[in-house]
Amino acid sequence: MRYRQSRSPKRSIRVSEATLAPTHSAARRGAAPVHAEEPRHAIALIGDLVRSRELAPAQRSAVQRRLEEVLSELNRRYRRAIAARFLVTLGDEFQGLLKEAHSIPDIVWDIGTWLPRAKVRLGIGYGIVHPPFKPLALGMDGPAFHAARQAVELARKEDRAGPVFSGFGAVDDVVLNGLARLLHQITDRLTEAQRETVDLLRRGQTMSEIGRSLRITRQAVGERASSAGWKGIAEGERAWRATLARFDPSAEWQTSAR
Repeated sequence: MRYRQSRSPKRSIRVSEATLAPTHSAARRGAAPVHAEEPRHAIALIGDLVRSRELAPAQRSAVQRRLEEVLSELNRRYRRAIAARFLVTLGDEFQGLLKEAHSIPDIVWDIGTWLPRAKVRLGIGYGIVHPPFKPLALGMDGPAFHAARQAVELARKEDRAGPVFSGFGAVDDVVLNGLARLLHQITDRLTEAQRETVDLLRRGQTMSEIGRSLRITRQAVGERASSAGWKGIAEGERAWRATLARFDPSAEWQTSAR
């Protein structure tokens, strides 16, 4: 669903001319002209809760409340990586805009961890976003959002859960999607105990620290990590980040903020 702002064409033309062209008085004073915001690269993420409309009304309402809680926590935890905050756009869809690529594996992991009983499709698109830029990812447009929507539609067509990438280029889309599918197949099969252990390992805790936190032996932590495929998950995510690093748009947003 598209969200549009109604604007008066005449008014937008006058604003544009006033913004882009310096006044004669400003020119006489030697003031620099005021420029309109320019498009920037960003990474759009669109999520879709699969078959949530088939749930009973009370259950669907609970899922939607939980989704809002998850998005609120994402906005808090990744505020420095977010260009426009996540929000629910439809009953079972949500979207956000990122200005940093490094956090994508963490966001994907957290969504899977915080919505363990839900099947979630994630479309992740890279490209330009056009101004005006807004604090919420609503009423914004550009190829980044189009690529994310295309990725969600591809996931829906293939009945695929987990993240799907689009807009990163023909070769890199293949690499990113291959890594995403392999990681999802591993993490989607984790037991609650395995996921809890991997979550703590991802946060940098040692096995001894995890053992004390979970009140189990260090050996038991190691066995959980091994059965969960922790080394494969960690190596896969490193490869994911290395590929995504070439598409990190954070420098554009830092420059524009000055």
